Amino acid sequence: MKNKKIVFLIEDLKFGGVEVSLINLLNNAEFREHGYEAVLVMWGSEYDLLDRLSDNSGVKILKVGGRFPSAVKKLVSKLAGSKRAERIYNILVRLAVLMRVKREHADVVVRYHHAAMKSLFNHLNDKSKKIMWYHISQDGYYLDREYTDHCDKIIAVNDQCRDIIANARPYLESKLSVVGNIVDYENIKSLAKCGEQLFDRQMFNAVTCARINPEKGIALALEACRIVSQSVDNFRWYVIGPKDEDAADYYNDIVKKIDSYGLDGKFILLGSRFDPYKYFAQCDLLVQPSLNESQCLVLMEALICGAPIVSTATVGGKATISDGVTGVIADISAEDLACKICELVSDDSRRLVIKKNIENIDFSKQNDKVIDDFYRVISSLY
Repeated sequence: MKNKKIVFLIEDLKFGGVEVSLINLLNNAEFREHGYEAVLVMWGSEYDLLDRLSDNSGVKILKVGGRFPSAVKKLVSKLAGSKRAERIYNILVRLAVLMRVKREHADVVVRYHHAAMKSLFNHLNDKSKKIMWYHISQDGYYLDREYTDHCDKIIAVNDQCRDIIANARPYLESKLSVVGNIVDYENIKSLAKCGEQLFDRQMFNAVTCARINPEKGIALALEACRIVSQSVDNFRWYVIGPKDEDAADYYNDIVKKIDSYGLDGKFILLGSRFDPYKYFAQCDLLVQPSLNESQCLVLMEALICGAPIVSTATVGGKATISDGVTGVIADISAEDLACKICELVSDDSRRLVIKKNIENIDFSKQNDKVIDDFYRVISSLY
């Protein structure tokens, strides 16, 4: 019997939680053993994570777009302005992706990022089954009927996210399924090993790993750091993550406030790190100050590295951390975040208990469930 074909759609593979989760799924799904062939279609310009895709995955890679749309964009920009050029470029790329997907004659097409070519399914008039992976915990226009009427299934990343969507959009309830994120725990444990001492052990070292943008709560973290530093002299807070080019003003404001608050050398922006795991393994505390998370990969990765965690009470934080057992949940406020951090700074025994509890987590079992859930969704389409 011929293998069924699954085509995954995502714009690019830049560093981000959604992109990492896709790579982990492709590396662990064992498509051939389950009777499937996998194809990954991309059309963006950033492919930093592509080298993490295992040769053994057997996934066919297709990059769409390129020279012709770019050449047209350049010409139209000169003749009619950049806005019109951008609009025409997007149309050409969408047509190119549409034709490429049609030529693949897929049995299942997965829009892995909710924003990835959102109108494509409307024009893909074939017999393929269509899945939208919805990685966020908030209702949004991506769930409007014009984009979801053409979906056979919508995947949420945990039960809480599923319930949020079902309550906001009751007409989608029959289409909703839950598939979590896979974490490459063996590779993370290997990368976390480091002979170099990364932190001053005379200090209490907290780490946050996130892009510098409003959603990730870096301004909230800075305010919490100011509060903690008033009572803890030896406290340091390191932020690992790139400047978000779409939030340049936000980043500049953070830098100015670090100086005005007198937190130079205490709230430290480290920039991007290809291997943040060694920082997770050596820090005293991992702090996730996000304002919104659906299922935060950083939290799962930090648990694998054995880091005690304080997370804000986002959907993803509460879904990943067992409050008081594998970490601590704080309200989404600088005051409560600082309070929870100070409690753990002053209580070594409590942090050790949390670390012991983390050691009992079976990440292999969690990954197996994700794979089973994924194929259960696929099977339900036929």
